[in-house]
Amino acid sequence: MEILHRKVLGIEKDWKIYTKEEADKEGIKYVPWKEADKPGWVLSDDGYVGELIRVKPYNGWTEKVYSFGKSKYSEGDLNYEVRKQKRAFSTIKEKTWDEIEAGKQRTKDFVTLYTGYLLAGRKPDLVALGSALRPDQANPVRVAKSMLKVARIKKMIQDELLAVLGKLNIDDTYIGTQYKKALEIAEEKKDPKAMREIIDKLAEYRGWDEKVSVNAREEYDFTRIAENGEQKGKRIMEASAERKGLPGPSE
Repeated sequence: MEILHRKVLGIEKDWKIYTKEEADKEGIKYVPWKEADKPGWVLSDDGYVGELIRVKPYNGWTEKVYSFGKSKYSEGDLNYEVRKQKRAFSTIKEKTWDEIEAGKQRTKDFVTLYTGYLLAGRKPDLVALGSALRPDQANPVRVAKSMLKVARIKKMIQDELLAVLGKLNIDDTYIGTQYKKALEIAEEKKDPKAMREIIDKLAEYRGWDEKVSVNAREEYDFTRIAENGEQKGKRIMEASAERKGLPGPSE
């Protein structure tokens, strides 16, 4: 038996997860998760037994909430081991929240807007960025900052920048050469502060900077923002540089 401590539907507790063999030995009555239509013990696809906590109908579909995940009624797969590995307990798909978020149009628009600021040499407007990403949230700056700390989003921004720069024949070799020249100048001037800044920028550009990895607290913060927004059931506006009056990558 495993203990999974998490908050589900406002209930924070230790949820018991059994293997099928353990559940049989304990005399627990369960049904395959796809057959369950009311709260009780259910069997996952990979042979684990957990609790179905709520079955709630929405417009045209039904959400089932378990102690270790969610499903859109009986569609797809429900595997405890996969969700445990990815910490994907609060999503319907067996993906991490940042995997899901990265595939959404609103996030792609956020990356495009942010990249536009960088290419225009302007300081990113966190209020505008956060509002474009999540107009339903009261603190857009917090939303934008949380998103920009996520490693997957950092990589998306880097890839978009490289794609735009590539069209201008500015590749890794060119950028590396410029960094090297700047570093040599800083060394000649014996300016350790400038040297460190150049090295830090190079490390961030190449993805060597460990600070791009989101820590557990930051991930929790943004996950909570996402979940709160989904619970409100509000539609997310599609952000665009033209609508917001912000520079796009080609401007």
